[in-house]
Amino acid sequence: MKDWQQLTKDVTAQMRVLREGAPDVMKAFTAIAQAATAPKALDGKAKELIALGIAVAVRCDDCIGFHVKSALQQGASREEVMETLGMAIYMGAGPSVMYATHALEAFTQFDAQKAAAAADAASRAFVGKTVAEVEQDLILQTLDHCFGNRTHAANILGISIQIGRAHV
Repeated sequence: MKDWQQLTKDVTAQMRVLREGAPDVMKAFTAIAQAATAPKALDGKAKELIALGIAVAVRCDDCIGFHVKSALQQGASREEVMETLGMAIYMGAGPSVMYATHALEAFTQFDAQKAAAAADAASRAFVGKTVAEVEQDLILQTLDHCFGNRTHAANILGISIQIGRAHV
């Protein structure tokens, strides 16, 4: 198990180093944090619980530590934290379900494209042939596949092996 108090102390120390090394960026980040957490329509506790849920859903351990600590300071109860965690679990799994539909849609589109290309290639093999020639080709291919013998397939069709060889 993690020592969350130590983790937040260690990260806070590293954030001080970041403030020294990238002061403009860290000042802007602090301004965003202050604006986002300022109580307006939602109070500070609700905002910290939202931040905690997001921290869990995006799997940010350091964020979890800071937002649990802040939620407690804002008066969050165990029940409120548990309900927040339930929503985080739901939202962590829900997007996976939604993105699974995207993957299924992509598969369906690519599979249809592959089938269309195969059908197009197959239809090109028959361009310029009569229906009887196409039927003969298909029968020869089927018999050859079934019997594994072109001569036998040609004899069944009543054609010479030379014609059979030319078509299979």
